[in-house]
Amino acid sequence: MFEPLRKQTIVENIINKLLEMIAKGELRPGCALPSERDLAAMLNVSRTSVREAVKSLSYNGILEVKPGSGTYLTEQALSAPLSQKASRESLILKHRSDYWEVVEARRILEVEISVLTAERASPEAIAEMEDCLLHMRELLDQEAYEEYTLEDMSFHNMIARGCMNDYLYRIYSELFPLFVDLSRLGEQVSNRHWPAYKQHVEILEAIKSGDKELVRRIVEAHIDFCSESMVLYFQHLMEEPD
Repeated sequence: MFEPLRKQTIVENIINKLLEMIAKGELRPGCALPSERDLAAMLNVSRTSVREAVKSLSYNGILEVKPGSGTYLTEQALSAPLSQKASRESLILKHRSDYWEVVEARRILEVEISVLTAERASPEAIAEMEDCLLHMRELLDQEAYEEYTLEDMSFHNMIARGCMNDYLYRIYSELFPLFVDLSRLGEQVSNRHWPAYKQHVEILEAIKSGDKELVRRIVEAHIDFCSESMVLYFQHLMEEPD
């Protein structure tokens, strides 16, 4: 059911390097990171890899991206785990008993937000979602699953922005790190990435059609699929020997 252990990706290496620098006090809360271009040059990696690493750390509250200003470390950075493995273990402890509540909140928010986005999304917002789906497919072709998960959640965040309701988007943004947490765990279950991707394509097509009931049906089915992944993941944990 689960994929074999693999070497860390470049994105994971960047994340762990930044977490190590935080732990050593080389980066402090309130400090701005070098620009994406400079950081890529310093670490000898691509700007795309840096961008994905920054997304991951911002979703987990360690970095804050301020458009037009830069990327900054938050106070939460001081309590950040020292590796992706430690982070995953902490997610399991954090959500083993409350993941159904998180899924329920996500269902209520995302279904109705998606309906509003079907009514209100601008052509620019739709184009951004289409570009995101293209990138998601490229990442799946490369079997870059960690990066795919981040892009997956970016797609959902784009839908939330597209509803054009600042209050709803604020509520969604407050809970968004929890949704990312569970996605990172659930997407460790093998053979579910491509079906999930196809569901994202269907979600966007439904939004573009403007058919509210179709949007509701497809988004609800997608949340059900994600919930099933979480059940499979935690069932596997329960079956493991102590």
